[in-house]
Amino acid sequence: MPPTKIPIKTLTLLAVILASGCSSDERLVHHVETASERQAEQNRQIAHQNHELAEATNNLIEADAIARKETLSLQRGLQVEQFRIGQQRDELEAERRQVSEQRHRESILAAVLSDLGLTLACLLPLVLCAYLLHGLRHEPSDRELSDLLVAELASDTPMLLPPYSPPNSPTLALTADEHNAAPDQGGQEP
Repeated sequence: MPPTKIPIKTLTLLAVILASGCSSDERLVHHVETASERQAEQNRQIAHQNHELAEATNNLIEADAIARKETLSLQRGLQVEQFRIGQQRDELEAERRQVSEQRHRESILAAVLSDLGLTLACLLPLVLCAYLLHGLRHEPSDRELSDLLVAELASDTPMLLPPYSPPNSPTLALTADEHNAAPDQGGQEP
């Protein structure tokens, strides 16, 4: 048991007893004995309280250690969750960027295709005109066609046109096959 402080009251009482000497005053002896007993009881109570305080302090330290362990465990769990959330946020951000880039490319592609279609629509009449102009250079000109038609009309035996017959002539009733077969029958014309 640790040394305890002796209260001032007890010291004063002890000094009075010593100062008075060794008298046989019963009352004073009784009073000193009672004070000593009270002092001893108080010392026992203080010791008991100190013991209880030490136990409570130990319990508090143990509870604090357990609480710190739990807090540390919770902090680690929280850090793991924060890390997972950070990873998910990063994945979500990467996906958002990818979708944004894809939409940007799609909008550019749509604009390019739209412009290309418009350009083709504008060039189509020009290409058609160029084709027609090119085709006119390689086809016979109107003069050649006119010369051919005049030669065909003036000829006695036209190659492209049916032969000319006067309006009320009996040869009008002949078909082209009969007309072609008639010269073979002796060369006479009806």
